[in-house]
Amino acid sequence: MALRDKILGGGWLPTERVNVAAWQCAVEVRGMTGRQRAEFVERFFDGDKPRLEYSELYPALVIGHTYDAETGDRVFADSDADALLDQPAQVLEQLGQVALRLSGLGPNAVDQAGKS
Repeated sequence: MALRDKILGGGWLPTERVNVAAWQCAVEVRGMTGRQRAEFVERFFDGDKPRLEYSELYPALVIGHTYDAETGDRVFADSDADALLDQPAQVLEQLGQVALRLSGLGPNAVDQAGKS
């Protein structure tokens, strides 16, 4: 197999299994693809300043990056954004922070990138 085919074949996204006590289950959180990250930055940043619409930010992170840890299927649909806002804030924060960290967008992203 050519190196190009191996690289473009996928399967390279970082993942993390997260136990969510409030939901009494574990989910898989996945990092963003380059396309997802570009769309995320365009949606939630104005230049280098964040446009923090928390009512959109956390549901977008949870919907886009939370998968069934057993089947690998996406857990939530885009239409679940409003319903997710009624879930415990701690859960949204927990899953959102993992998605951001796995995508190199956490508060220490530059430091972490230099270590890996």
